[in-house]
Amino acid sequence: MGTKHLTEADRQRIRTLYFDGGKSKAEIHTTTTFSLNHIQTAMKVPSSQVAKSWRVPRWGTVQTRNRKLTHDTIVHHGR
Repeated sequence: MGTKHLTEADRQRIRTLYFDGGKSKAEIHTTTTFSLNHIQTAMKVPSSQVAKSWRVPRWGTVQTRNRKLTHDTIVHHGR
């Protein structure tokens, strides 16, 4: 079972408790019930937002798709 993502406000709260409030990770965990991994990540990374996917599209670029469609059209109409 997974855990929920923290909102930007939650991450800011963790940073405030740790850096300005002087609380330890264990104290923040007890107070907020966030996991220790969430707390550690919120302190390390300035903004822990989900990164944009870098996956290559199925058809490739627009030029590749157009080239493939043109090639398929020529080959199949020649039958």
